[in-house]
Amino acid sequence: MLVTSWSIGLSVTSLLVLFIVLRSACTAVRVVKSWDPAADTPEQIRLESEIPLSSTLMAFALFLQIFSLLLLLLAADSFAPLLPGAMCATGSFLANAYGMPSLIVKLFSVFLYGFWILIHRLDLRSPRYPLVRVKNIYLLLLCPLLLLDILLQTLYLQGLHPDIITSCCGVIFTKPDVGIAGLSESMASYGTVAVFYSACLLLFLVAWNQKPIGKRVLVTGSVLLFPAGLWIVTTFISPYVYAMPHHRCPFCLLQIEYNFVGYPLFVLLYFASFAGMGSGLLSVFTKHIDLQKTITVQQRRLRILFTLALAGFVLLSLYFPLRYLLLGGE
Repeated sequence: MLVTSWSIGLSVTSLLVLFIVLRSACTAVRVVKSWDPAADTPEQIRLESEIPLSSTLMAFALFLQIFSLLLLLLAADSFAPLLPGAMCATGSFLANAYGMPSLIVKLFSVFLYGFWILIHRLDLRSPRYPLVRVKNIYLLLLCPLLLLDILLQTLYLQGLHPDIITSCCGVIFTKPDVGIAGLSESMASYGTVAVFYSACLLLFLVAWNQKPIGKRVLVTGSVLLFPAGLWIVTTFISPYVYAMPHHRCPFCLLQIEYNFVGYPLFVLLYFASFAGMGSGLLSVFTKHIDLQKTITVQQRRLRILFTLALAGFVLLSLYFPLRYLLLGGE
């Protein structure tokens, strides 16, 4: 299905990202080897002129790669009517061996891409560019992940064929004796849900705690928040959205029949997790005196984003079971 509009869009985006990343990686290697802000050599002057453009293009490429997650989800949903047995993106991703690995890699890579953009923005706040070497080393470490991300996506799209019979979400997420569904069935208890929302309340309380223990709890909780939130939405919240107690599918939430409610749920969850982890990440760079004031401001903004995003996720996710129960199952 490489000739569909969604596949072409994803492939063109990947080629553009790949070109920018490889070009930026060449500059990054030279920065790691030769960067010396105290020097006045021709190589240092060339690097100082190249780095602003290279870093800006890299930030743009990583933003495109983050956006490609949304494109991939939309593409998989559009492929479902073309694949026998598929009812939503679940069937599309299970149509070959590369679908789920591509989604999982992309799902968690977006955090690492976002962290690079965060470090880049912080570096621009100082005229000395104190994080140039750090962010270029980070860029080189990201390159294998970016290549893996693009490779899995390409293999997934190339391996899709309309004559493949795949499984629908009703089979994968509904039968209690089958893999994911069986585990979901056993874990979606009210006790588990109570622990999750109690942990969210704890994160609210420690978000503005400036003590080291509070910062550690916030970062650790934010790391766990994203996978735990995905699990709770899939196993507990989604049946109330569908009004079907045994239908647990995170991808049907992205469809028009359910008002695309999955998009705000998952976006809010992502922003909450990213902001909490990002606030902790910035603390690593407080040793740079000229960045301390900027870091304080950025951390405050990230904590505000964390608080608003987590509040939005909690309220929106609880709305569906509460509405279902208050309206008597309607």
